[in-house]
Amino acid sequence: MPDCDGDRGNIVINDPVRGIIYPDAQSTFMLSVLSELAFVKIFFPGRFKKICVTVNDATSLRIEKIAGFFNIPVFTAETGEANVLGLARIKNQHGYIVRMAGEGSNGGNITFPGLVRDPLSTVMSLLKLIFLSGRGTSLFAAAAACFNIDPLLPFNERLAAIIAACPFHTTSAFESEALLKVRIKKYPVFKALYEKHLRERFPEFAGQNRLFKKYEIYNYEGARERKGQGNRSGDESGGLRVILYGDQSQKKGFLWMRGSRTEPVLRLMADIEGSRKNHDELLSFHRRLIEKSLMKQS
Repeated sequence: MPDCDGDRGNIVINDPVRGIIYPDAQSTFMLSVLSELAFVKIFFPGRFKKICVTVNDATSLRIEKIAGFFNIPVFTAETGEANVLGLARIKNQHGYIVRMAGEGSNGGNITFPGLVRDPLSTVMSLLKLIFLSGRGTSLFAAAAACFNIDPLLPFNERLAAIIAACPFHTTSAFESEALLKVRIKKYPVFKALYEKHLRERFPEFAGQNRLFKKYEIYNYEGARERKGQGNRSGDESGGLRVILYGDQSQKKGFLWMRGSRTEPVLRLMADIEGSRKNHDELLSFHRRLIEKSLMKQS
């Protein structure tokens, strides 16, 4: 079922084990990416070293985890389809084939050689994942290996099994907790305050939940990713993401925020490889830092 402007497909799964499932945007995008990377690995192994994925800064780290199983890099741009496609063009110039581009936060995907989101692209990716076989294996078997799923599951249980096995929880862009109704007066001041409060409060928070050891800050401006606290230019209204690391410097989640360019709202989210409870605690921590920074700004 396409959305109102026809660029994203909302899917419904009638699973005999779990009942009716309505995958969220991040899960829908995950299924498409997983399908296309497995497809390339099985049918075009010679091109595999020059494949990449481009996403927006509000895309769950589950995409990086999946791409990591196939040794494929993921590159990140600021939210906005034009930014993601701009980054894809840059990577094309560097010799990559961008097999998949898209924004996990809205679920739409752009499959090579396409240049726009199309729900039929999602449908085709899911059909490949369910049914297609080749070179002695099925796409689902390659996908199942990523999540330790039984590769011989019946066709009508496959998509739901992958979603259930995914260990990530992510704030939906469509829930009330994903935005604050506020107009940011000065982004440089606001973001500097947020970084200051994060630096002060992170040790206590990390000590309480014991999931995170350190963090790194990334700023996004169009197709450019800028690493480091305060590493921004221009009006500084692009996205800010705090990557959270666990043991052995593994990425375990992130905090993200970006002011709307069209509405007086600040969009925010948390993404974590962990339980829903872990997600809720992380999002609450994020909101407290934001609200404190807004108070100081005023």
